[in-house]
Amino acid sequence: MTTLQASHTMTRESPSSIVGLKNLISLPPSLHCLNSLTYLGLGNCGLIDDAIPKDLGSLFSLEILDLAGNLFYSLPSLSQLSKLKMLDLSCCIDLHEIPDLPTNLEILRANECIALEKMPNFSEMSSMVELHLNRSPELVEILGLHKWLNTMRRIHMEGCTNLTAAFRKNIIQGWTSCGDGGIFLNGVYDIPEWFQFVGIHESNDVHFKVPQIIDRNVRGLTLCCVFKRDCPGFTVTNITKGKALQIPGESTSSFAKSVLRLQSVLSNDGLHLQSGDEVSISEVTDDHGRGRGRVMKTGVNLVWHDGDGGDCDGDGDGIHEIGAVPSDGDGIHEIGAVPSDGDGGDACSIIHDIVAVPSDGEYQSKRPSRRGVSWRGCLGGSLGDYVI
Repeated sequence: MTTLQASHTMTRESPSSIVGLKNLISLPPSLHCLNSLTYLGLGNCGLIDDAIPKDLGSLFSLEILDLAGNLFYSLPSLSQLSKLKMLDLSCCIDLHEIPDLPTNLEILRANECIALEKMPNFSEMSSMVELHLNRSPELVEILGLHKWLNTMRRIHMEGCTNLTAAFRKNIIQGWTSCGDGGIFLNGVYDIPEWFQFVGIHESNDVHFKVPQIIDRNVRGLTLCCVFKRDCPGFTVTNITKGKALQIPGESTSSFAKSVLRLQSVLSNDGLHLQSGDEVSISEVTDDHGRGRGRVMKTGVNLVWHDGDGGDCDGDGDGIHEIGAVPSDGDGIHEIGAVPSDGDGGDACSIIHDIVAVPSDGEYQSKRPSRRGVSWRGCLGGSLGDYVI
């Protein structure tokens, strides 16, 4: 079969045998009748510009759209897809520009779009929680992204080697989200200079004593590290109180020789940090020390309550409390007290993570089982009509 025509039928789901239609090259040019479709998978179908229906925006119920691995140079506007939550454009190597997106979009995956030069303005993208743009070397900035750095949970831009210095600084300084996850950039960038504590020993472990700031309590802390290969896990220990949290490691893009990770703000709920407490942050290793050496540099910043009562809600899905630890305090050094209006107060807020996808990148929202269609892997080059 090369053409599927299902117009004017009562069919509500595609037959299971549709995945075997390797020669499918054409579907009707109009999609306006697909009012109930919630999932559309057209990955790796070899689609070019003229093959995508111009009324793709008429799929008003669509929640997940998979267009990964296709050959189009540009896309029609998707801003009318008011229910779209997840869009996958990964490995579209000829894609130069992503058009206006629906403001309700939560997850955008566009990894390995090596020709991508321009992104839409993110000023109205208030629902965005995850952004994956690994290996887009032509991309220089994303306008408006800084507005949502307190609600996003994950930004992956490893391999984006042409980002402007101003854009990098804005997203790093503006990151205030809580939980696990964070911002991932090429590791050629050093630990930001405003970080209070930086590992200075060969192990890159960080040890410090919480300073006193008048009329302020610790809200949490942010961790920044430069690493090679996969991102390791870390253990954050309040030695004084015998409390500890473990931050899980995760796989990252293999295209960058080193990666900078700016962790979301870790809540103080599990650590109970107070002035005078001795704290250590160390890379997680096994009983034989394997895993050590992936971290090239580590930095930590304390984040303080600003008096408005704001706080992180929990420690994030991937961060958990671990057993009590001895309070021997070895290797901890005290620094001077910091005034309440200390330098770089706003700069302490640095990172965030994303809501609906774990570190392996699999979308967690339920894919509709009866109102979806997928042609991932079709070998044709044209998308015409599909009505189900």
